Amino acid sequence: QVEVTAKTFVEKDFYIKIDLNYQKQKQKQKIEYLYLLNWSDQASFENMDHIYQFCILAMKKQGLKIIHCSAGVGRSATLAICFLIIKQIQILKKKIQSWKDLSPSIYEMVEHFRVNRNPVCVQTVQQFK
Repeated sequence: QVEVTAKTFVEKDFYIKIDLNYQKQKQKQKIEYLYLLNWSDQASFENMDHIYQFCILAMKKQGLKIIHCSAGVGRSATLAICFLIIKQIQILKKKIQSWKDLSPSIYEMVEHFRVNRNPVCVQTVQQFK
C-alpha cells in the first residue's frame, strides 16, 4: 500500500510548490513537487525571468529532477534545456556572454534530446526561441 500526503502547499504568481510525503511500507521519501503555471501545450513561456527563477528554485534541492508535461516532449525538453543552459552559465561564469558562447549550442542540445529521447522534443519555433 502506498500513501502520499501533502505537507505544505504554496501558490506563487507563476508556480505552485507542494511538499509531499511518500510512504510505501517502511520506505519513506520526501518529494518537492513544482508546477509551472500558464504554459500552454506547444507554446513558449512568456516570461523568461519566471523560467529562470523556477529553474533556480528547482536546482536548489539536491537529487533527481523529474520533468514532465502532458505529452512529455515539447515543454519538458524546453525546460530541461533551460536547466542545462543555466548550469553552464553557473559553471563557466563570465565566459558566456550570449547564447552563441554555449557549448554544446542550443541547437546541439535540442538535437541530442531529439536523437536520444524523442524526435519531436522542443516542438515549435517559439519553444526553440
